[in-house]
Amino acid sequence: MYIDFSNLRLVAISYIPWDKIGNRIYKKIKLPNSQIIGNINPLLGDKKYYYAFISASILVVTNFLFSTFKVHSYPFSSYPTYSSIVTDRIKTVEMVAYDSKQQIINVKELGKKAEFRWENIRPYEVRISECFEKGNEISLKSKLNEYWLLWKNNVSGLNDVKRIDLFLLTSSIIPEKRNEIIEKTYLGTLNF
Repeated sequence: MYIDFSNLRLVAISYIPWDKIGNRIYKKIKLPNSQIIGNINPLLGDKKYYYAFISASILVVTNFLFSTFKVHSYPFSSYPTYSSIVTDRIKTVEMVAYDSKQQIINVKELGKKAEFRWENIRPYEVRISECFEKGNEISLKSKLNEYWLLWKNNVSGLNDVKRIDLFLLTSSIIPEKRNEIIEKTYLGTLNF
């Protein structure tokens, strides 16, 4: 799904009637020459218009460059390109948490009650899956700890957890088959 939105922006920009916009600006600020094509000097001669023009140009050019090179950060960002290749399977992390009495705590259900959204945890699950596939044990352990801290800091009721068994679940992205677990792999245990 390699969609390049910068080309779409260039096509959209080409339909803008820049001469009409320029003429309206000239008429509003009542400059003697009402034709912007080929004569922008009267507008830029005034310092306040000059600085406004330069500032706006820098913002537009910077935003364009950030989108072209796929740098998505504040304040210069663009619509995400969704340019990754999506497989027919999705990997998620399952946590089986136990309290001090060895009773199972349903972490996902507590997360739903706390309105802890899937969008908050999905990037962590992707990184955990990547570490597991690369076989990087140290990084995997670190990512699992970060993942748990994300849950613990944002969902109330998890302070009594003493042990967590973590699993990597593989399921289909097809909605009708989403609940079918294709593969379940043990990632490790966190003890507190």
